[in-house]
Amino acid sequence: MGRLLLRIQPSSRTGHVSRYILNRGERMVDSRKIIRVFLASPGDLSDERASAKIVVDEFNAIYGEAFRCHVDLIGWEDTVSRYGRPQKIINQDVERCEYFIGMMWKHWGSPPDRDGKYTSGFEEEFELALRTRAKSGKPEISLLFKHVDQSLALDPGESLKRVIGFREKIVAEKQLYFEGFNNLRDFETKMRRCISSYVLNLLNLESTKIAEETKNAAEPDEVASTQQAILPMEGMAFLRNLIDGDRGTNEDGSASPLEVARFRLLGEILGKSGNDDKSLGVHDANILFAGKLDVEFSQMELDGLVSCGLRNVHYENVPLWHWLKLVTQYRANELAISTLVGPPEARRGALTAMRLI
Repeated sequence: MGRLLLRIQPSSRTGHVSRYILNRGERMVDSRKIIRVFLASPGDLSDERASAKIVVDEFNAIYGEAFRCHVDLIGWEDTVSRYGRPQKIINQDVERCEYFIGMMWKHWGSPPDRDGKYTSGFEEEFELALRTRAKSGKPEISLLFKHVDQSLALDPGESLKRVIGFREKIVAEKQLYFEGFNNLRDFETKMRRCISSYVLNLLNLESTKIAEETKNAAEPDEVASTQQAILPMEGMAFLRNLIDGDRGTNEDGSASPLEVARFRLLGEILGKSGNDDKSLGVHDANILFAGKLDVEFSQMELDGLVSCGLRNVHYENVPLWHWLKLVTQYRANELAISTLVGPPEARRGALTAMRLI
């Protein structure tokens, strides 16, 4: 009857983190994609570096399982001691990362070697990230500058002058957008947004790639019909049958409550910003749930039913869990993504649903 959960965390050089669940002698393995993020900064931002670790741990705890990913935050603190130029060893982690986040404040840092061309370890890490991105398209790069008091800016020392010069160079080149922050709380907000935005974009790219591969694998006639249709094939077939009166209508020829509800569901799919409010309500959603065995819903229709459920979950009178289970069979991170995108009431509903789960 007991259940044992083992979580094996990776080093910064492994590709996956595995979660093993042992229950009555059975073992299931949940492999997650490791997203390596390198955090670069001089030594005057130790509080921010510690806070970044907390933000990433929080993200992994809340979204890691839903997104099937694990963000591995790497910095010079994680470099294993061994023979060799210290910065060269750190650079190996820079070359392997997918996302490079740089932070600057008052200090430029110290030279990474005695006779090299770089004046600080941060400068070498940043230039390496730029070269690697130019070759392979990775890593993504973000820069965060902490606000410097005006009194210091009026009479900067040599170190701060280098920081100001670096910032002015970034502005002049117009190749990289950066953000500023004022305090630790502001930094945590910016860091949280950087991580969540990068992961969400990565998931969207992967979903688009899978959709394109599926589309390319389809027959040419099927691809053409998919491109032209504004409704899924199941919905089009339902409308044809409804018009012809061949299925499910009442004896007097009128549409049944189930058909009316599904018709409104298709209207939900076609809804556009600027049109009237969504037409699928709780009553229709319950009718569709009651008749679920008699209807073959498309994935788009299931998405519409989940959206309706999330918008109304706080009323506790709308079916949600059945549709959500079906949707997660082909998109496992549906609920977590719904907390970040979509109408505000659906995002709030997704948070409520996650708390209930």
